[in-house]
Amino acid sequence: SFKIYVDPYVSVAEAETLCHKSIGLTCRKPFGLFEANDLQDNLLSEEVRLMDVISGWEGSIRDHELIDSKTKKGHSRQTTVTSLKERRKHNQSKLEDDFNYTPEWRYLLYQAKMQLGIGDKEHRVPELFSDPKGVKIIFNQAKRDVMQSRIARVEKDIVKIAALKLQAEEGDYMADIHKPGFLEENIDNYIPRKIIPRNASLEARYTVVKMYEQKIMAHYAKLKGFTPENARISFLDYVERWTEYGAHWFNVDQKKAA
Repeated sequence: SFKIYVDPYVSVAEAETLCHKSIGLTCRKPFGLFEANDLQDNLLSEEVRLMDVISGWEGSIRDHELIDSKTKKGHSRQTTVTSLKERRKHNQSKLEDDFNYTPEWRYLLYQAKMQLGIGDKEHRVPELFSDPKGVKIIFNQAKRDVMQSRIARVEKDIVKIAALKLQAEEGDYMADIHKPGFLEENIDNYIPRKIIPRNASLEARYTVVKMYEQKIMAHYAKLKGFTPENARISFLDYVERWTEYGAHWFNVDQKKAA
């Protein structure tokens, strides 16, 4: 993370320029500012004022807290639906709520506007590939999408990319440091969160964690000599082949024919 200092009149475009300079990017065009939370993000328009965007979050959070407060006091928004007609009306209302849903943004992200090729030699963007700091931003963006299960995983690659992430962050495997149990407490940083069901028992979770840890560490030990840069590029080489990598999802409102 890094900090930029802005006044109330700075536009998103001007803030992006400050980000470029702060990071020291040579390849600037692919990147921009997003408003985000832990589940999704939204590219900001360059013309708007950055502080106006952030002020909008504060209003959204206050509205949400007000609704929660009312619900806790007994004004529940849930209703008991009995008849078929009522169920249809309830489902239609819920569908409309889903389409009108406004996410609660919590922070800013500086990242790629679209996932460009890095790992695959045939499709990589030379200007971006030659900028190590740009590659690192793309890597961080991809690993977040993978670990938060934002994109559908390819099972056969999970252990390999986890080991490459370890190599990029920890350097070479060292038996006296990377002992059994090293990943036990932070396994969610190395495998997609949906691999372990939320309702799994402690015993079932422990079994899955130990299985993945053993496989990841065995592969990690074989990566000795990989530089962090090579590990990041290899990580991206795997993830870029996944079907949903780089995809953008949109809600589609289906209206009845006139």
